[in-house]
Amino acid sequence: MQRDAGAAGVTCSKVDEALVFLRAGFDVLAAFPVVTADKAQRLLADRASLHRLTVMVDSEHGLGAIVAAGRDVAPRIMMKVDSGLHRCGVAPGPRLEALGAQVAAAVAAGVVDFRGIFSHGGHAYAASSKEEVRNIADAESRLMRAARDTLASMGLRCHTVSVGSTLTELGRTDFAGLTEIRPGNYVFMDQTPLSKGLVEPHQIALSVVATVVSRNDTFSIIDAGSKTMTSDKGAHASSAPHFGICRCLDGDGPEFSLDSLSEEHGWIRHHGHPSLLQVGQRVLIRPQHSCPIVNLVDSFWLLDEETLTPPRR
Repeated sequence: MQRDAGAAGVTCSKVDEALVFLRAGFDVLAAFPVVTADKAQRLLADRASLHRLTVMVDSEHGLGAIVAAGRDVAPRIMMKVDSGLHRCGVAPGPRLEALGAQVAAAVAAGVVDFRGIFSHGGHAYAASSKEEVRNIADAESRLMRAARDTLASMGLRCHTVSVGSTLTELGRTDFAGLTEIRPGNYVFMDQTPLSKGLVEPHQIALSVVATVVSRNDTFSIIDAGSKTMTSDKGAHASSAPHFGICRCLDGDGPEFSLDSLSEEHGWIRHHGHPSLLQVGQRVLIRPQHSCPIVNLVDSFWLLDEETLTPPRR
């Protein structure tokens, strides 16, 4: 559905994830370091799909693993640039130039096909406002243009300059020189961009339906715990005060916070409300972080203005 709506391809983290989409005919960026021979060989095994696969590199070791697994072909690669998260990627300056020299030598030897650079501005999740997210995103744009120019001076042309986190692409105003964006959670959204003023509540598409199974003086207990809602309050160690926002399913009444989780139980603070969050009532939860919830569940229902489509079994 995303591709039919205009998406050009998918970004994957794991080798097995990438293989699923390659077999289905998608263009894939494998955006996680592949540094061991077994993973590199598995990823590059299907020679017929390599024209649709691009693999990230951010180290000499990773570059060597891709070159060795490529053998008789020149795999497409992109360098990851560290734009401030300090997770993966090479920082602009000596590290970028050193890896660029190694990539340039590999290109000259005909053993890789260099496509460009990409980044992930995940440090924007620590921002406290829309303005702060915008400043982080626009600084990333400037940094990526500088990295592109540095590599161009070394003979490496960046066909693609790609950026992406959901927050940065909602806040960015400077797109000059960028050829691709990768906002990973744009389909579902969640409480995180809402809390920073980047989206409105109606733009959050993913919700969890749960049932109140018990109630005490302070909390209504629901049948959705960390095995469904995840204990993750947001990307990159978010300090959100709760796991989601809830309201009763059968009305537009007040909202309540999902304060705590155990594996099978969720605690919603009911503030003594006499009629809402009673045992047996169903609640709709707007999650703090959609991504791991999608990973934890086996299927989901699709609802539009007129149709409720059950999961495919």
